[in-house]
Amino acid sequence: MKHLLTLILLFISLHLFAGKVIKDPEIEYAASWMTITEIELTKEATIVRGTLMPHCSIINNTVLADRNTGKEFKFLRVEGIKAYEQATKETPCTVYFEPLDANVKEFNYIEVGNNPLGNYYGIKLQPKAKASKKEDLADTYWRNDKTGEWLIGFTKDKVIYDCRV
Repeated sequence: MKHLLTLILLFISLHLFAGKVIKDPEIEYAASWMTITEIELTKEATIVRGTLMPHCSIINNTVLADRNTGKEFKFLRVEGIKAYEQATKETPCTVYFEPLDANVKEFNYIEVGNNPLGNYYGIKLQPKAKASKKEDLADTYWRNDKTGEWLIGFTKDKVIYDCRV
């Protein structure tokens, strides 16, 4: 019983102290030099994981900026490649920044002093909303090209099958 209680407390504490992970974050504007695949928020750092494209590099004058307040969070380090080293092929890398404030919902990834088109804007810290299957199927149909008869079709409020609604 004592061991079970210890395991339960360990599990709860690991869950409470684990960082929040956002896979494939929604990004309003994404430059093409890196594909951001994951963001992890911990007490120690904001961690951006992705794949660096060939002939591109991570520079250490990069900051994360709260989209609402403009407050900046400094670059700490990069793993997978050295800062300023150009990738020779698609290279997985992890970039560490100061931890974002708890109230940040959206941020920009800014390379200070570089072309603004090379930045990432509107990185959202909420997972992408999944489209419902109804929306995915809305207004799709298949017809027999020769006869023009409906084989099957979906609209927002109807299903057409074998020429019947």
